Amino acid sequence: MEVQVRYNKLVKPSSPTPSHLRKLKLSFIDQHQGPYYPGIIFYYNAAPGEAESASTRVRRLEESLAETLTIFYPLAGRNGEEGDNFVVTCNDQGVQFVETKVNCRLDEHLLDGVASGSDMLLTRPMVSTREVRSSLPLLVVQVNVFECGSLAVSVQFLHAVSDMSSISKFINAWATTSREGITKVITRPSFDTGSLFPIKEEPEESFPLPMEVEGDQKLVLKRFVFNAEALSDLRAKIMATFDSQGKGSDLHKKRPSRVELVTALISRVLISIDQAKTGQLRPMVLVHSVNFHTKTQIPIPENAHGNLFVEYCSSPLLPKEDSDLGLLCTLFDWLRNGLKNFVGQLGKVKDPEELRFKVAAAQEKLGELMSTEDAKNLILFTSWCNFPVYDVDFGWGAPGLASASKFYVELIFFMDTKSGDGIEAWVTLEEDKMYRFERDLDILTYAKRY
Repeated sequence: MEVQVRYNKLVKPSSPTPSHLRKLKLSFIDQHQGPYYPGIIFYYNAAPGEAESASTRVRRLEESLAETLTIFYPLAGRNGEEGDNFVVTCNDQGVQFVETKVNCRLDEHLLDGVASGSDMLLTRPMVSTREVRSSLPLLVVQVNVFECGSLAVSVQFLHAVSDMSSISKFINAWATTSREGITKVITRPSFDTGSLFPIKEEPEESFPLPMEVEGDQKLVLKRFVFNAEALSDLRAKIMATFDSQGKGSDLHKKRPSRVELVTALISRVLISIDQAKTGQLRPMVLVHSVNFHTKTQIPIPENAHGNLFVEYCSSPLLPKEDSDLGLLCTLFDWLRNGLKNFVGQLGKVKDPEELRFKVAAAQEKLGELMSTEDAKNLILFTSWCNFPVYDVDFGWGAPGLASASKFYVELIFFMDTKSGDGIEAWVTLEEDKMYRFERDLDILTYAKRY
């Protein structure tokens, strides 16, 4: 597959941002986010006899983006002007908008493996942790036009300014504007998280550095789909094991969630891979993102835009079970207890100062673990489940597929399947780990690889 850039421009808001909205302070949650650009790609098939040409649809995307940016005006600004990485200057410099031509049909690309070619369908700004990023856009859109007229629309965002929950609201507002007009966007975003969660002082950025990939290893992204039937079978197996062990507490009787099941299964596989690779059983540390928007007692606006999550970082675990099923159940139990306690602590938080302490403690714990040998077996998860990614209709129907992009480190993204009852795991691993991962018996049993 070859991807040729047709043009690359900056799309500015269709009307200027008022002068009193030109400065936006980031929050103490934002300050812990690295200068990374997560991405999501939406694939739209061209129907036979499509009324609109691909070029017409691209122009509609560009024009509706300019209108939507009048509401989400900080996304057209810049972060880090004058060396201040904790302020967004809402100067309407614009969002990067790239149109490309792809020399194949969309169905051919999907047959080759959607994950393997996803990097070519987005323009990822590269930011070092020490670079002042004042010249870089906060949002990058790339519209890829396939030979058949199908489109792949990728959206990437600077994590220091937004999380996926916020960006998904922006994308759906953009889709509504494209489909029905800006007046139909009912919910307008609130950009007051910097006031609600102010930075007391402005230290050097405190996010942890990415973990280096050792040697000549390359990171590989692949997609694994756990459908409803597979999840039901896995859930039944875990619950039957707990029953046989006499674990009848309310915690164990509670129906395992999709995210809990797949997190435990993937962790089990990665522990086994690490043991086979190193010849020893090493402690594992699990990190999972937790959206706290509705989990604290702090009155956070429903339409708040920013980073509204905290990392749950487990204590090191050294499991010693003899069987894969025993290890899977231990990990599930450990994960459920740990997350339950963590969310329970968040539920007691009544004011921003308490939350500041929780966020700082979680970040400090992660930083300490990454500086020790325990970081060698660190497993990172983030969940985009329950975000309305399959509601993104720009005027030509819902996407046939939504995909995550490869990240800078080994990481597992969770997304809903289009049917909503399964989970897609977008797994980024080193090449040799991926070779073992996709051949694991549990992965072959419960997941389908695409």
